Amino acid sequence: MVLVLAIAGVVTALTGELIDTIVIAAIVVLDGVVGFIQEYRAQRALEALRFLEGEEIIVRRNGVSVRIATTEVVLGDVVELAAGDLVPADLRLSETHTLRIAEAALTGESEPATKVATRLQVVEAPPIADRYNMAFKGTAVSFGRGEGVVVAVGSDTELGLVADLLAVRNEISAPLQRHLSDLARLMAGGAVAICGLIFIIGMIRAEPAREMFVTSVSLAVAAIPEGLPAIALGLEPLEPAAMQRRPRPTTEALFARGLWQHVVWVGLFTTAVVLTLEASTRAAGWPWQTMVFTTLALLQLAHSLAVRSEQRNIFRMSVRTNPWLYVSVVSTRAVQLLVVYLGPLQMIFHTSSLSMMQLTIVLLASVTILFAVELEKRLLRR
Repeated sequence: MVLVLAIAGVVTALTGELIDTIVIAAIVVLDGVVGFIQEYRAQRALEALRFLEGEEIIVRRNGVSVRIATTEVVLGDVVELAAGDLVPADLRLSETHTLRIAEAALTGESEPATKVATRLQVVEAPPIADRYNMAFKGTAVSFGRGEGVVVAVGSDTELGLVADLLAVRNEISAPLQRHLSDLARLMAGGAVAICGLIFIIGMIRAEPAREMFVTSVSLAVAAIPEGLPAIALGLEPLEPAAMQRRPRPTTEALFARGLWQHVVWVGLFTTAVVLTLEASTRAAGWPWQTMVFTTLALLQLAHSLAVRSEQRNIFRMSVRTNPWLYVSVVSTRAVQLLVVYLGPLQMIFHTSSLSMMQLTIVLLASVTILFAVELEKRLLRR
């Protein structure tokens, strides 16, 4: 998205379109600010791990109990734990008395875990939440007392491994992440190539160069599905039977299980609607560019509502289950209408005001995707 906008900004600057250049630059700067905020929050999360340790702790060395700084704890020390203490290192518990430790920082469990000093009867290393004879660095003693031998300190502890994962620069990607990254690159490259082809065809047909450039840039930006509705879809609750399905194999393609067919037919359907609208509005002498691009934007918004559920009817789903999706759709649609009707924005985006009849036609064309997706769901349920 940023790369496409940056290229568009450079070209508009070279062609002397000052207003377009300023608008594109503002969008790029805003995207950079959002990225900075996300990186800042991640850094704050990393720094917060440093506070998950107390200042002092009681350890036993050579049979003598001494109070030392937590940073001085070494392998082999016997740490004495009491309610209110933060565990300074990973410990193998040797003695417990109704000891309970809050491990939410590592396991996410809201209830403190009951600890014992007995040996676990397992063949393989169990998950952290099931290691009842261990106390981990950064966790807090909520009840009871106990003691244990230090078996790991610093970056070798379980908390240290979490810190290393947050600090590592070359992030290890899951298969789904790699598929999504490949898809994003493919979409960006395909959008630029197709829009470049549209520009060339327009020049061959002797269309105005400026008009074709604006058209190509608008298509390139619209082809990348970023925005508030895409973010709001991430807040959609799980399907009622989602936990009963078998997990997808890690080797399964991203577009398996009929997803690629859905993408193809939705793309063809959108193209058919837009081309039909263009032909009819051009013949009528209406502002076809404004109507076509408004319809394209509203079709995407309507599709974001239609895909809330793979099986359930969108018209029977409550707005309250994901109100942010509807807020994002309404606000984005309001911005789109401002672009069409507000004078200063009309100058920037080269749009024209639509009459009530023209706007009604645009709205009716944009909601056709809702009924098309619902028909697909009905066919798949049979």
